[in-house]
Amino acid sequence: MCIATDLTERDRAERQLYLLNYALDNLREEIFLMQGDSPKFIYVNRSAATVLGYSVAELTGGMSVMDIDVGMDREAWSGLLPRVHQNCGLTIETTHRTKEGQLVPMEISGTIFEHGGERYNLAISRDVSERKAAEQALRTSELAYRSLVANSPDLVVRWNHRLERILTHLGLLGPGSPDEVNRWWPAFEEVVRRVLATGDNELAEYQVVVGDQVHTLQLRFVPERDEHGAIQSVLGLGRDISALKDNERQLRGLTENLPDIVLRLGTTGTPLYTNAALVRILGGDVGAEAALFSALHAHFERLGRGPLDVEFQLPLLDGPHHFEARLILEPNDPIGPPTVLAVVRDTTAQHHLAEQLRQAQKMEAVGRLAGGIAHDFNNMLAVVQAQVGLLEVDPRLPPSLQEDILEIHAAAERAAGLTKQLLTFSRRQVRRPVDLDVSETVSATTRLLRRVLGEDVVLETRFAAGLPAIHADPGMIEQVLMNFAVNARDAMPAGGRLTISLESVDEPPARALPPPGAQPGPYVCLSVADTGTGISPEVLPRIFEPFFTTKAAGRGTGLGLATVLAIVEQHHGGIDIHSVVGQGTVFRVYFPAVQPAPAPPSPSAPPDLPRGHETILLVEDDPAVRMTTRKVLQRLGYRVLDADSGAAALQLWTHHHQEIQLLLTDVVMPGMSGYELSGALRAINPKLRVLYSSGYDPQVSAEGEAIDAQTPRLEKPFAMAELATAIRAALGGVGPS
Repeated sequence: MCIATDLTERDRAERQLYLLNYALDNLREEIFLMQGDSPKFIYVNRSAATVLGYSVAELTGGMSVMDIDVGMDREAWSGLLPRVHQNCGLTIETTHRTKEGQLVPMEISGTIFEHGGERYNLAISRDVSERKAAEQALRTSELAYRSLVANSPDLVVRWNHRLERILTHLGLLGPGSPDEVNRWWPAFEEVVRRVLATGDNELAEYQVVVGDQVHTLQLRFVPERDEHGAIQSVLGLGRDISALKDNERQLRGLTENLPDIVLRLGTTGTPLYTNAALVRILGGDVGAEAALFSALHAHFERLGRGPLDVEFQLPLLDGPHHFEARLILEPNDPIGPPTVLAVVRDTTAQHHLAEQLRQAQKMEAVGRLAGGIAHDFNNMLAVVQAQVGLLEVDPRLPPSLQEDILEIHAAAERAAGLTKQLLTFSRRQVRRPVDLDVSETVSATTRLLRRVLGEDVVLETRFAAGLPAIHADPGMIEQVLMNFAVNARDAMPAGGRLTISLESVDEPPARALPPPGAQPGPYVCLSVADTGTGISPEVLPRIFEPFFTTKAAGRGTGLGLATVLAIVEQHHGGIDIHSVVGQGTVFRVYFPAVQPAPAPPSPSAPPDLPRGHETILLVEDDPAVRMTTRKVLQRLGYRVLDADSGAAALQLWTHHHQEIQLLLTDVVMPGMSGYELSGALRAINPKLRVLYSSGYDPQVSAEGEAIDAQTPRLEKPFAMAELATAIRAALGGVGPS
């Protein structure tokens, strides 16, 4: 017998029951099932067991609601059931205790259903710990926000999207009615409407009156959005920046009047702030300003926590300028990118002064060398000229040698002129200034210049009438003109025009070198202009350097213009130059004027060669000069006692002091100088006559004055006639006794 049963429906039911149990076990919510009025669990899902820390068997093996709910007892349970029955369900919040004793806040939804004639209570619990924490955090945040707003010194206002004010905190205005804000509403309304429309932050400033004071109020308007990005309200945060504005005005007043450029730059080199010195120093040159920003930006990558000092050059309209800058990386602005503060100083003048100092030191060193050379050379020339003088008056000289003697004499004169240039350049040439009519001096010199210039150069003079006199050394003025003329001739190899002008001016221009100082005018301007090749801009700054020349070898010493500059400095004058390549050069020399102009000296016939028979103490350390000078003096009739040093001269004085009527001494000697020797002898005999013989004096001042300017001097090299005349003048100008 076979009995067949259709198990399809049973399988389907079992399948559905399995799926239902699987779903219930994997829910996040905790499910508890109780039968009738009993609080005991007859079913719990796996989530309930996991959260509470019990096993399913423990929970359904006799445990009840009172075992896990900290606030539930039998009385509470009996009171809860009628409420569930009455409402066919109920949601409450309670706290469960886990097996380890941890308390978990729960939200429980309970309901009642019947099945098979039995009533069941179903409770679904949810862990609301996160929600409770969020609610607490929200309450804490709201409390902190309200406390912050209530205690904020700033103005806080919130408007909704209907432009209604929903929060007002007066802050800086102090106690008062919120309606105080209504006075400013017309000013605020336009900005609030714009922020609601555009969604952009805006910053605005307003002047408000609080009591009897005017305040500057800065408001930042910020849109507030919901979770979908829609603008719900606008928050206005206002801060009193009156003190900040006052400080800003003071700081701006300070920086705007600083001699240095003050800049604030972005990290890309873009200027954010510049003071007035930028335009004052750069002259409003946009290109120069861009070059400055670029030069500073090039050093940004080297910036660290400390300041960075840099130096650089910029080509400006009036030439290259030197700058020093200090760069400081400012602390980051919380609402903006970092910035760089730069203080820039124009150090061009200091660089020029430093360069002038280096040039002066170089010229001083070269001057000492030139003076020493001139001293030795003058001693040799003194021998040559003295010997030539002796030959010229020697009756035994054959006529056939007369022309040769004249050539030797001319060569010695030319060499003497060169040593005079060396001494003038080295400031060791003794200056003998007089009040002279510069027109007369220049006129006399131009007669010599015509022979120097040659026939293809036209010489033109333009002298203003009524010129004042100048206090100057006539020979040095002649040197200035001669040097200018020689340079002009070389600059006009094919001929041209040389114009010499004299005029009276109030003062030299500021660019004239050396600066005239504070000496008040007027001045006489000596101008020498040629139509030659001109001087290139590269060469022009160096033309006054000693031994610098652009001429071919053998055509120039490089001392001409250096000598001119030395003469101008010694006369407290100034010199200015203007030259254009291919058009010519103009030199202007400015000499301080004196009043009145002296009358020109009347010409007189040259005197006969003076002679005498007095006793002269000759002191000269150079043997050749001493021997030749002694020979010339003896030829002139004098008795000569000679010594090669100051010490030897003192010994001669001891034995012959009653006979000696004149001391003729060199100035520069080893051991004891001529000044020291004359001082020692005059201390014994104050009436002793003294004549200095010098080709180089290290104790000549920058103005060309000797240490003993009152005593007569005989400049080496000297001719026989000069020596004879100087001796008689030193002896009092009388004839031989």
